[in-house]
Amino acid sequence: MKLSVKDRIVFAGLYPKNYNLIEGTLLKDIKQKVEITQDEIKDFEIKTTQVDKITRFNWNTEKKTDIEIVFTEMEINFLKERVKELDKEKKLNDEIIDLAQKIIKA
Repeated sequence: MKLSVKDRIVFAGLYPKNYNLIEGTLLKDIKQKVEITQDEIKDFEIKTTQVDKITRFNWNTEKKTDIEIVFTEMEINFLKERVKELDKEKKLNDEIIDLAQKIIKA
């Protein structure tokens, strides 16, 4: 799945607060795959700013930031179910809708 810096930053919006052992294992593996590295912070010039207690992320949009991340079938199924849960609960928002659509299409 091709993910942008924004996708990877907002990925945490998909994570449940509570989970069982299997879900926790899948989440741990997913987090390792989507985390942004120190080299990427430097290369993409990622910076954060605080506005009214909200953290905003900015990066150099002229640089190509998309990377291909390979998820296992179990991880994809977990993510799809999570998106379906958030959709049913009407908890999707503008920040994660593009990512949610990518996951559903995977």
